[in-house]
Amino acid sequence: GKYHETILFPERLEGKENWQRLMVFLRMLEHVQAGPLVFNLEDSLSFTSWDGSTRNRDDDPPRTFSRWVRTIPGVFFSAVVEIPYANASGQAVTAETARAFGHDLARAMRKYLESLE
Repeated sequence: GKYHETILFPERLEGKENWQRLMVFLRMLEHVQAGPLVFNLEDSLSFTSWDGSTRNRDDDPPRTFSRWVRTIPGVFFSAVVEIPYANASGQAVTAETARAFGHDLARAMRKYLESLE
């Protein structure tokens, strides 16, 4: 389908603290990315078919890694990122391009953490 070759953060916790913090981070990622693999926030916001049977409320028992890790004291926010194996929005996913996306994630994380000071 449309999202099989797209970088996604398939989180659905709108209105919750984790979702709000994650949205700030994802906007920063979209702004600072410089590598060939492109993250588009709108793709993640539009993506609604992933794991629909296991979506639950924050007070339900954790069913996903990102929900479980939020139960650990001191975790500020959590997320899952899905990166296609071969092609991400028309760009080849290789060791080099994946590393470049990792650098983009690190830049966004640094900017996010600096914004908290």
